Amino acid sequence: MGQNVIELSQYRDRDHFPAFRTLGNYWNNLADGAVPYRSDLDPRGLSNALRSIVLMERISTGNARFRISGRYLCDVLQEDGRGLPYSLLFDGDSRSLALDILGQVFDTECPKTLWLGCAEGTWSGKMTLYPLRDAYGVTNMVFAGIEGSAPLAHPIKFHAQLTPIPVTVQERKVPSNFVDAAYRAAMVKSRAYLRLLDQTVSDK
Repeated sequence: MGQNVIELSQYRDRDHFPAFRTLGNYWNNLADGAVPYRSDLDPRGLSNALRSIVLMERISTGNARFRISGRYLCDVLQEDGRGLPYSLLFDGDSRSLALDILGQVFDTECPKTLWLGCAEGTWSGKMTLYPLRDAYGVTNMVFAGIEGSAPLAHPIKFHAQLTPIPVTVQERKVPSNFVDAAYRAAMVKSRAYLRLLDQTVSDK
């Protein structure tokens, strides 16, 4: 890379998204050969990943609505994500892919991962979708994790694809210590408590 560009992929190559290990292990332990029920979710097993969690409920064949929105997604969107349709998060170029992957999660009952970016090329992230069954045993809910680099100063639409998205930032626009400072700030905020799991427990 040139001297005027900071390559942010190095931060992905570290354990940049530690919440995903927690979420993946948690879902796999619950699954034990079958799709878990939403009522199986227990806040005590998710304390290290609360800010990254979202919960969606299917509203049509290829879409879902956010029932619970974690702190990280709220920071990226700069609004409370609860009630928003999943499709609204994505730009026009990748909305079809994002909806197709969501449909596959419901139909195959297997987790799927999307890598995320934005038009400016200054933010990257990751979303993994895990299927859940409702109280009637129907797989129409998704328990998901979303994490990425530090939220920008304005809302963004996600560009989604199936492979990691490289991100670069021009030094003349961003102080040289931006990446480390932003990374640390994002990790410090990871303990922020969602209204999310209070609601999860009350809905059981």
